Amino acid sequence: MKFNRRQIHPVIILMMFLVFEPFAPATEIKPTVALLPRPVETTFTSDCFLLQENTPIRINSPQLQSVATGLQTMLSVPSGYPLPVKQSSSPVSLTKTGISLELLDTPDPKLGDEGYRLDVTPDRIRIRANQPAGIFHGTQTLQQLLPDEIESRERISRTQWPVAGARIVDYPRFAWRGLLLDVARHFFSKEDVMDLIDQMARRKLNILHLHLTDDQGWRIEIKSHPELTAVGAWRVPRVGVWRRYSPRQPGEKATEGGYYTQDDICEIIAYAQARFVTILPEIEMPGHALAMIAANPDLSCLGLPYDVASGRVNRRQGERDNVLCIGNPRTYEVVADVIAEVAELFPGKYLHLGADETSPRFWLQCDKCQALARRENLIGEDQLQPYFTRRVEQLVRDHGKTMIGWEEIVDDGIAPGTPIMSYRPGQAEATAIAQGTPLIIADSDHYYFDQVQGTAQLEPNANPRPGNMIRLIDTYHFDPVPAGADDAAILGGEGCLWTEKVRTVRKMQYMFWPRALALAERLWTPQSHFDWPDFTRRMIRQLPRLDLRNINHAPSAFEPIVELIGEGSNQKIRLKTEIPGVELHYTFDGSDPDQYYPRYETPLTLPRDANEIRVVAYWQGKRIGRQLNHVFFNPFPDRPEKPVPPFKTIW
Repeated sequence: MKFNRRQIHPVIILMMFLVFEPFAPATEIKPTVALLPRPVETTFTSDCFLLQENTPIRINSPQLQSVATGLQTMLSVPSGYPLPVKQSSSPVSLTKTGISLELLDTPDPKLGDEGYRLDVTPDRIRIRANQPAGIFHGTQTLQQLLPDEIESRERISRTQWPVAGARIVDYPRFAWRGLLLDVARHFFSKEDVMDLIDQMARRKLNILHLHLTDDQGWRIEIKSHPELTAVGAWRVPRVGVWRRYSPRQPGEKATEGGYYTQDDICEIIAYAQARFVTILPEIEMPGHALAMIAANPDLSCLGLPYDVASGRVNRRQGERDNVLCIGNPRTYEVVADVIAEVAELFPGKYLHLGADETSPRFWLQCDKCQALARRENLIGEDQLQPYFTRRVEQLVRDHGKTMIGWEEIVDDGIAPGTPIMSYRPGQAEATAIAQGTPLIIADSDHYYFDQVQGTAQLEPNANPRPGNMIRLIDTYHFDPVPAGADDAAILGGEGCLWTEKVRTVRKMQYMFWPRALALAERLWTPQSHFDWPDFTRRMIRQLPRLDLRNINHAPSAFEPIVELIGEGSNQKIRLKTEIPGVELHYTFDGSDPDQYYPRYETPLTLPRDANEIRVVAYWQGKRIGRQLNHVFFNPFPDRPEKPVPPFKTIW
């Protein structure tokens, strides 16, 4: 194998060394397999299918042409094999040696729209499903039955391409299996979005929720209102602490940002459709609307000129009027224009209109809003946003779409069947379930991937506040079905990456992976199949595949966690990691440990006068992750002490 080491994450160089198994002669070939998400039913066999240069891909319906072409590309690029696609309705031809993709003549109710049956024998590979989506998911599982190098974007010099023998029956637990990418706080290119779609499809995630607008940027071209991107897509560049970014200075140009043209959007949608991923657009309103207001100052209650926010807008204190004026008729004219163009662009069923975290402060001081309240008999400030929500929802319905909003809209009198997206467990979820309202779980304690995922001292741009840590194990162990509810009450779940502190695609990838692998399994695989040690084994086997696609990811789950247990003179230091089987080596004397230093076995006593422990992790004899230097107390009492944040642990 040939790898460009300059492009490969150092942790994955290690993982590739550890988990790649040598291949025996053709008669004994059996590749190592670790399917993720775990299928519903899997039986592995002792034999395998060998992919050959002339192996055909046969289909029994023209509906499968694009799926077959995608499979052909996926396999032929690294192998160099042409793998011709042949269409035939003859059952005889489908039984010949090769790969057959078959829509079932009689639908299998067990499989639904996305399930599939996959059989790999020495003679052929057969994928059957009710719908093309199921066939596609079957091809993604097939890809995982091949050696890791099948992920390569370039041809690999390899003499054999074995496919592990297996019989698989598989279908999803939830229909909604999503990721949210916030492209408003920081913009990501069309190509970055497409790369994310590729990785989602590999793991059977099927909704990409694009948060397209916010206080810090407007990212979608609206031809009837070019000012939204001419002004709203750009802000002054800042680097540092997000909450402390300075405002625009006199004469300073707004040069940071970007947006997607409508042609870009169409290209992204087509790319996603070919991979059975739906793009969900979110246009935030009435709050989080400062970029829209900067482009149209008359849409706010105060009508003041504002810049697109360079950093945080303090909505609770109302420091800037980032809320649309609901008493201004022009607000609804612009909103109607935006919804009309967005509805026409996106073929999916839903449009997300946000509606979260809205401060009523300016509405209560606005003559237009108060006149509206009197005219519509809106009693109290808590009736103002529901009025806006219902009016905008009707605009969405006029275009044949269904609105989605964050959980704040659950009591706004929305139409039956309007889903809500819940990010805080509590009353909103209970109300939605009682009403029969479709519920999408985006729990901020387990599925918010902007939060740090490991020991705060090691994480980039860490937020050390208590509770703001979501480890891989936290995501994996969280069941999106609230207590007392059943699966039928939940559409599914979504992992959210808010990008206030995520400026680059490399960090975006780091924050998603491997937590998105845990989410993918949680949303696809039956509850009865969950097994943390087994997941970690399969997750580790997925890491080389991410690396072959140059996808960055976090080593946090392998890295040391330090805890203090006991009280007073009996207090001891406990070390652990999320991943079973990781060895930890430590020092107290300020030297950097390696595998020749003491190995942690049982809780430790801090030596007299020592104030620091240094810890490194080893996996199967090789160092992995970053060194943790943990300070317990301040040895210099005359200098300010920096507190060490507490850790959230649930296991």
